[in-house]
Amino acid sequence: MADQLFMKDDGDELEPLTFFLHARLGNARPEARAIIESCGGVVVPTKAAAEIIVADPNHESYTELTSQYELEGDIETVETLDSIQEWVENGYVDYAWAKRRRMGGTQPGTKKKQLTREDLINEAAKIAKIAQRVLASYSIWKERWEMVRRRP
Repeated sequence: MADQLFMKDDGDELEPLTFFLHARLGNARPEARAIIESCGGVVVPTKAAAEIIVADPNHESYTELTSQYELEGDIETVETLDSIQEWVENGYVDYAWAKRRRMGGTQPGTKKKQLTREDLINEAAKIAKIAQRVLASYSIWKERWEMVRRRP
């Protein structure tokens, strides 16, 4: 049920998840509000009342918000509009997706490319070719060094 996607079970009744739309979202704010409200969520006017902050991943404040609020524990997560849209498409809320996305030093807001077995084999072949070139150049320089060292 898409109209109850952003609802949480609080014992006896369902309560809506609360979202705060960060000021840096700019023109995407009306779209984000429409998506959230159509799925049962509530947009609140303050960060303190929110469980989820929706922020622009391309702005420097996104990383600061992520570390600040997730470490404090008051906010469940800081998300992007793309991840909210993905939740709606998938039909469930997945906080873990956002945490996995930030691992490995990737830029916030970028999706991780899933490599197939063929991709991995091709990458390994490229690395092997580079390693062969490095070893070949090393042996050439080693021979030259030996020649220079042997000179009287």
